[in-house]
Amino acid sequence: MRYRVRKLFTFEAAHQLDAAVTADCHRCIHGHTYTVEIVLGAFRLNGMAMVLDFGVLKEIVDRVKGQYDHALILTEARKEAYGTVLTDQCLKVLTFEENPTAEAMAHDIYLQVVEFLTRYLRTNPQANAPEVERVRVHETATGYAEYSVE
Repeated sequence: MRYRVRKLFTFEAAHQLDAAVTADCHRCIHGHTYTVEIVLGAFRLNGMAMVLDFGVLKEIVDRVKGQYDHALILTEARKEAYGTVLTDQCLKVLTFEENPTAEAMAHDIYLQVVEFLTRYLRTNPQANAPEVERVRVHETATGYAEYSVE
């Protein structure tokens, strides 16, 4: 039997894709209200009968939101192409090596959660070791991209 916890949160951000079928997605900077789901799982509960304390999960969410909320997300090449035109006006610019899609964001957030949990477990060796089952990034209410290791 497997236990799971899920944390759902939103943030506002803008991006511009380097390639997409829809022209508006790569010709224009555009924004989304992103909804992110982080799902952790464990085969056994910790000493407090939890997969992970939701307070610790909130720390993860706060870190991700701090990085992504109200950011402009571009590829490094596109950022260089804009020069200082955008970066002088926008103090929070995130860059990706690859096209900054919802799939790429899901992968990035997944890696951040894994890194956070690894550090947390080093400083809290008595804690349970939950696994990151998946990260979903919703760009719209009807569609999401997901990253998981199966």
